[in-house]
Amino acid sequence: SDFTFSTEVRVRLNETDAVGIVFHGNYFTYMDVGRVDYLRNLDLMEQGRPIKGFDNVVVNSTCDFHQPARYDDPIVIHVRVAAIGKTSFRFQFLFTHRKTGNTLASGESTHVAIDMNSLQPIPVPDSFRQILESFEKKDLTKSL
Repeated sequence: SDFTFSTEVRVRLNETDAVGIVFHGNYFTYMDVGRVDYLRNLDLMEQGRPIKGFDNVVVNSTCDFHQPARYDDPIVIHVRVAAIGKTSFRFQFLFTHRKTGNTLASGESTHVAIDMNSLQPIPVPDSFRQILESFEKKDLTKSL
């Protein structure tokens, strides 16, 4: 797999819908869990901020659903950073069932580095870029 990191969640009852499968909106929460665990693993978080050294906002997030997950299923969240542009970076996610290996869903989120005072884009810090490229073992510089 091209994914460099994974973490796991177990489906809780309140995450299922009326027909007993994971409500689709919860996959966006699972993306957030995966992203935060990925950043924590790289020591890129700090108290009160999702990323050490700069602020960012999500500007796009998508998810494709392949197979349903149900209450108490163990879901592995595979995470990678796929690209880093001048002011943005993109995470990709793959959700698999830990026991069967089946793909449940896939998605991505694009984030923009911002100045919190002006809410305008700023360049992605070189230090952040270098840590991610070292971890992912590839050049992530791409136009997004």
